[in-house]
Amino acid sequence: MKHKRILLFFMMFFLFVPADGPISASTGLQTATSSTLQWTTTLDNGMKIVIIEDHSSPLAACIINIRAGSHTETLPINGISHLLEHLLFDGTTTYSATGLRDAVESQGGYINAYTRKDCVSFELVMPATAFMDGLAIQADQLLNSTIPETELARERQVVCEEIATDIRDASAAADAELWKTIFGPIGYGLPVIGNYQTVTDVSRERIVAFYSSRYIPSRMTAVVIGDVEPHSVLNRLRLLYGGIAPGLEHAGPGSNPRFPSEGLRSVVERPVDDRFVILAFPAPAPDDPAFLPFRIAVDLWAGSPDSPFQQALDSLAIRPSAYVSPHTGFSLLQLSLSPSADRPDTDQYLADIESAVVTSIRTFLQQSPTDDALMRRVKQERVDRAFACEKFHHLAREIGEHAAMGSLEAFWNLDRALDALTPEAVMNPFRTWVGDRQPVSVMVIPSGTDASVGERIDSTQLRELSNGLTVIARFDPYADMTTIHLLTPNPGTAPPGIPRMVADMLDGGTVTMPAAELRTTLDRHGIRLKLADWAWLPFDDYYDSTEYNYLRMECLSG
Repeated sequence: MKHKRILLFFMMFFLFVPADGPISASTGLQTATSSTLQWTTTLDNGMKIVIIEDHSSPLAACIINIRAGSHTETLPINGISHLLEHLLFDGTTTYSATGLRDAVESQGGYINAYTRKDCVSFELVMPATAFMDGLAIQADQLLNSTIPETELARERQVVCEEIATDIRDASAAADAELWKTIFGPIGYGLPVIGNYQTVTDVSRERIVAFYSSRYIPSRMTAVVIGDVEPHSVLNRLRLLYGGIAPGLEHAGPGSNPRFPSEGLRSVVERPVDDRFVILAFPAPAPDDPAFLPFRIAVDLWAGSPDSPFQQALDSLAIRPSAYVSPHTGFSLLQLSLSPSADRPDTDQYLADIESAVVTSIRTFLQQSPTDDALMRRVKQERVDRAFACEKFHHLAREIGEHAAMGSLEAFWNLDRALDALTPEAVMNPFRTWVGDRQPVSVMVIPSGTDASVGERIDSTQLRELSNGLTVIARFDPYADMTTIHLLTPNPGTAPPGIPRMVADMLDGGTVTMPAAELRTTLDRHGIRLKLADWAWLPFDDYYDSTEYNYLRMECLSG
């Protein structure tokens, strides 16, 4: 079955033609590709719909992507997109917070969401037999959430805990500083996660106003993939969303990246426990025909141990990497690395890194890749795409994000674009965008310390108590969070499935507290308690087995 499914995705993705096929008079669906298994349409109110029919598994996924990410924010409301994403799980005019999840999970389904700079995405995965019910529940969540005042304080606390984690992470701090350097403190220059002050102070009225202005059909794309009948799905989506007014567009602050030809260099102190460096160059927008050849060129320049980039930085950095980050109307080529431990001279070190990167670019431009090297990279691109399509919801995410960035046509035409690549076609955009430029460079160093590069503050103690419990305690003076992790072995005779059942019963109360009192107590202290994440989908954050159970408790320190 797996081989058949891979073959199906190869057929679906490598027979793409532009999305201008014939329109069905009865449904308004139009073929997205030469395959009859994919369609696109737009409702009268502006909501875009993509449907991909795939009967290889009795599941279906729907990702609703909303152009409401942090790039639409200003400093006084930074983090409102992220906070609102949390609040939309706290109940609707039909369901309570618990009822909303139960309505999906009781039918074997899964819901989740995430926020990016360009969009907010809400995920639904259901057995095909319950998918139509799932679409109605998801629509209720997006259109009829009550944003209860009673839940606002708790969600603020949850987001602030996430902010506390990001503040101490050197790579996250460097990334945030880079974006602020390039864009200023507005739109794309603001962190997706938000900041303490705005998340704490933003009023419910302002959140509701943001919700009303952003969660409108003209800013939405629905991507449905799986074991579905397309006409029935379209009729269901039209019934659920078609009667909603399109609303007024809010373009947001816009994107005006600052890339002086002489470059920019910044060394900043932050309360992090390590040093980290990020450099950036401008790159073609994802809907630009130059985007794909540029990205392939970056992989050839930096993607292997013997590449010019990796060779040039071998003695200067730890784990250097290069990544093209696509966004609406622009992209960034970001270079990330951890400094070598033997270079405490911050300013000169950053200058040496910049010099090594620029030298590696010149070397690459003088050594144009061979046809054979390019073809190997193109083949890898096809294989990577095929395997990325193995999970319905992952593929739906990618399509939805391309729709939000205005690059969906480029996504459909990927295979045609790969066929047209030549060494010259790959090198020209790379030469144009980075050939004569100096990078924007940011280095984050720990505040209040003169520790040498790579030195970490680590106060760890290990002790075995008299009852046999092994305790490992680590103190981090920069951390705002306290976390307890408990790993417990299961008896060898425990039947399979018991760990999963225990995880599901975690909210059911204890011998001293009924369920309601337990939840109230945890919420009052801002404690998050989890035995295992939802696991029937293969997410990396799941941790339990027949041998062990994993319990986590975390809260703000103090």
